[in-house]
Amino acid sequence: MHKIILLMIAIIVVSLFASLFIYSETRTVKIALIYGDLLEVSEAADAFMADNPVNLKLLKVRLDSGNMDEVFAELKEEGVKIIIGPSYSEEASAILPFLQKYDLYAISPTVTSAAVVGKDGRIITMSIPDRIQVKKLVDSMKQDGVTELFVFADNYNRTYVDPFIEMLIESFPGTVTSVRASNPEEININYLRSALNFSGVLFVAPGLLTGYVISKLEELGYNGHLYASDYALDKKLFLFDGELIRELKAFSHVAKPLCYKKTMDFVGTYNALIFVKELFQRYGHDLHTTFNKLDGFTFQGMDGFVELRGYYVNKDTSVIALKEMMTFGE
Repeated sequence: MHKIILLMIAIIVVSLFASLFIYSETRTVKIALIYGDLLEVSEAADAFMADNPVNLKLLKVRLDSGNMDEVFAELKEEGVKIIIGPSYSEEASAILPFLQKYDLYAISPTVTSAAVVGKDGRIITMSIPDRIQVKKLVDSMKQDGVTELFVFADNYNRTYVDPFIEMLIESFPGTVTSVRASNPEEININYLRSALNFSGVLFVAPGLLTGYVISKLEELGYNGHLYASDYALDKKLFLFDGELIRELKAFSHVAKPLCYKKTMDFVGTYNALIFVKELFQRYGHDLHTTFNKLDGFTFQGMDGFVELRGYYVNKDTSVIALKEMMTFGE
């Protein structure tokens, strides 16, 4: 009899632990981090998971346009509910059909184009709208007395770049001339010589292209004002000599003076994961309902107070000279 009682107790204990395991698995939120060449996105996710004891299972997936349907089908099969990423508006446009097909939702650290943010209620961003960014950049140019603006624009991320330049032309009171390139090799001497005649140069391009063109303009003796959209503030920009880029004024989504090493890609990714944690704690797992009632949702981000307005965030932002960013501590 004693052995039978012990056996029954053992069975009950095993059943209890099995039930707890199953419950834990069902309550674990599975999310996928989609990233490309911006390693700070992956680094930010690692930092968040190390800093926060949360019931999240994070899967990392490098974005590959060649097998998107297969990738998203596997994520759905894995039980993934939310995608963190992508970083570029062009990529967000590419994944939107698969979010719709597999009933998934995405929180981008950095995407800003109205062409994708909020579409079908599927994509939220941790960044502010481009119209606000353009206004702040133009206000800075006006204060500097810039009346003619030459724009070096990326030729890859067109979903972001094209509307950005359209808004810029509408709001800038002077002359705007733009050229496009996908990499430094496409920047020819005629582009550079043309820019010398303008009182301001704006980069709507990644950090590598931005830093390269600035170095060439310096060689030619350019002495006008330099500006950059948020697109330029990645780690590759800071590979260039600090003296070379220190006068560049860039729009920053980072709300408080973090060290320049904490780029918007890092902060945006970290904030996206904070948002996910808060989202499930407050509203549970019904994402279809939740994603359509987020207006006014607030949380404390890595860089300060964040509020959701529509599918964008409202937070402190600024146009800041890189020489100021470089003085910030960790």
